[in-house]
Amino acid sequence: PASDPDVGRLATGPAPSARERRRSAVRRASADASGRSRRGGNPHVLVIVQNLPVPLDRRVWMESKALVAAGFDVSVICPRGDKDGVPDSRFEELEGVRIHRYAPPRPATGTFSYVWEFAYCWLRTAGLSARIYARRRFHVIQACNPPDTYFALARMYRPLGVRFVFDHHDLCPELFESRDLSKPPSKALMVALRLLERGTYRTA
Repeated sequence: PASDPDVGRLATGPAPSARERRRSAVRRASADASGRSRRGGNPHVLVIVQNLPVPLDRRVWMESKALVAAGFDVSVICPRGDKDGVPDSRFEELEGVRIHRYAPPRPATGTFSYVWEFAYCWLRTAGLSARIYARRRFHVIQACNPPDTYFALARMYRPLGVRFVFDHHDLCPELFESRDLSKPPSKALMVALRLLERGTYRTA
């Protein structure tokens, strides 16, 4: 990289000797090791997804594996699914990805049931995130939508230095408009959805 001191010296002066290159490499290795020890290991990313379990959600699963391949520790919070009628385990580690699952709510059918679903999943996710953080601090929250509610959880962790990445899968106001074209959603619901979307953008 251009910021490497040896690269800068090559561009402006004589090439460093082999001894200087070895000393520079040792200094960089020591700095990297001390940084990792202060962080407690590799940077830890917490991925949150609500609408599908992992690894069934292929997009989230591929993103999580890519993060692991890039040297990150990855934990995922998602609802439990089932395979041939057998519920997924509450915790599972697959290909280096630690998956924490909670019992899903009943399928939503109307505005009030959607509100209940959002609140239930948010609270279960908040509880699991606190448990994960207590065991192994995470440095980034990556929240996948829908819904656009997890920015509030990210703001709770922001004073602890946790960053927030918004993994934008769907346009939530438009998604709800498309659910039943014969009966558009209420204006109050659309206002609430746009406020949540705005809060998510501002937090990310």
